[in-house]
Amino acid sequence: MFDPKKVLVATDFSNFAEKVLETAESIATKYNASVYLLHVVDQNVSKSSDDYNLPDEVVERYKEQGMKNSFEIIKGQTEKLKSKGIETEPVVMAGNPAEVILSEQAAKGADVIVMGSHGKTGLTRYMLGSVAEKVIRHATVPVLVVRA
Repeated sequence: MFDPKKVLVATDFSNFAEKVLETAESIATKYNASVYLLHVVDQNVSKSSDDYNLPDEVVERYKEQGMKNSFEIIKGQTEKLKSKGIETEPVVMAGNPAEVILSEQAAKGADVIVMGSHGKTGLTRYMLGSVAEKVIRHATVPVLVVRA
């Protein structure tokens, strides 16, 4: 029976992330569940800095600023859910998004993962991969994917 008490919400701050949050809010309200709101800063992006001949200190500054900005955004999303009486914990981490989502699900003991999908197809999906697809393939709990 589906009766989640801990919901892991993976957000990428994209234009449709609000739809993902609304879905998670609905689940949390219906089942009186707590929410772990997770944003993963993709480490693969910083690896491409060599292609642009960026000095290490510039890359580190961008990484630090990215983490700081991400935490500010997720704090706002957290407050929105808390204002509706939903126990919410914000988490910002750096790494491979699919791997971090899966490890955080296990660490937090989340009963369900709610995340978005950009709906990319063809060559774009093949070249970039799909975080949602990787999570679905390896998750040990249900994964609810909200389409863009």
